[in-house]
Amino acid sequence: RRKRKKRRKRRIKSPKIKKIKTIIHEQNSIMGLGNKIIEKHVDKVLLTFDITKTKNTNKYIVGNPRYYDALYLDKNIYRSKYSILITSGTLGSEKINDIAVEFLNSEYSKKFITTLVTGKRYYNEVINKLNPGSHYEVLGFSENMIDLINKSGIVISRSGSTSMHEILAMGCPAIYIPSPNVTKNHQYYNAISFTNKSLGLLLEEKELTLQSLTNKINSALSKVLFLSVVKYPFAPEFKAFSIKFSPSKVSPFNGI
Repeated sequence: RRKRKKRRKRRIKSPKIKKIKTIIHEQNSIMGLGNKIIEKHVDKVLLTFDITKTKNTNKYIVGNPRYYDALYLDKNIYRSKYSILITSGTLGSEKINDIAVEFLNSEYSKKFITTLVTGKRYYNEVINKLNPGSHYEVLGFSENMIDLINKSGIVISRSGSTSMHEILAMGCPAIYIPSPNVTKNHQYYNAISFTNKSLGLLLEEKELTLQSLTNKINSALSKVLFLSVVKYPFAPEFKAFSIKFSPSKVSPFNGI
């Protein structure tokens, strides 16, 4: 075990010994264990969120790379604020699906067109619980989540870093329901980083009911600014935050 530990230390320090410049990137609001171990041995640390407590002071907030992929996609100019996407990640969430079923079976939901992505293992169960209706579409899984976001006026989602930045880049209002089953509750802190800047609304899973979801949807509707395109629905904070992530404003590789 001691030998393994020594080898690991040598591997971590070897770029510095060989004078190879190194960069790491942290995608969440709380630094993961691997990055924590090596951050003091690298030249620069790139952050998605503003993490104040880092051992390496040479750090840059650059956002999530997926943000830039989504930013330059053509935006759907025809989307309506009454179009909702509900998704809970690749595996899906029993709790979110249960409340989504209650929502879709309610009269209130009929004023919206809703796409529900259940996760493959929950698809049949959800279909069996739903009343017939033409106001919703149910998918077990989608490989084109960005397209679904682009068609939506409001997105109800977990707060994984990649999903959040795709939603941000597409200029879509979001209701974030952090997963409580992740390391150091980092999805909650991801969501807080956005919602504190008015870049979405937070709804914790322990508070998730049909009524609380309906209240958040109503709040999102009241905040949306619709012109020809949904660009900055939580203006002006949304616009300012988006500009901060512009590649022209960020040059973390200078001097490397």
